[in-house]
Amino acid sequence: MSVNSQLDVAAVLDAHHNFVTETSLTFCNVYTAAFLGLRGHVIPVTMSANELADWFVSMAGINAGWRSATPGEALAIANSGGDVVAVAKDNPHGHIGVVVESLPNTPGRLCVSAAGRHNFVRAPIERSFGLLVPSFFVNIGE
Repeated sequence: MSVNSQLDVAAVLDAHHNFVTETSLTFCNVYTAAFLGLRGHVIPVTMSANELADWFVSMAGINAGWRSATPGEALAIANSGGDVVAVAKDNPHGHIGVVVESLPNTPGRLCVSAAGRHNFVRAPIERSFGLLVPSFFVNIGE
């Protein structure tokens, strides 16, 4: 059973308390897998963000309903309540987050819910990804 609202999922997962790290390890992949799992999508939880970037374009990712999207398409789908991920490869493990509805005061801006070096329920994408340029994937159903 999936949860309807992206922000309800983010609230349930409570990234600020449940995905805090006391080491150099981060949990962006685990957070994203948990978030998507509550929305009814299963992605590999044991893969790094770099590996997940490859998984989304593999036959396994495609068969699970994922396809590449432009930033504009990702924004539109996320703002309509659809399921979108942003993932960027980087050394050593990359970064991944879930694209969620834009903030009310910035309706045309990409926002993510993510865990990692910093955890966000919803924040502009550059606060989570910094200078990394992510690829976007949308789920079109299985």
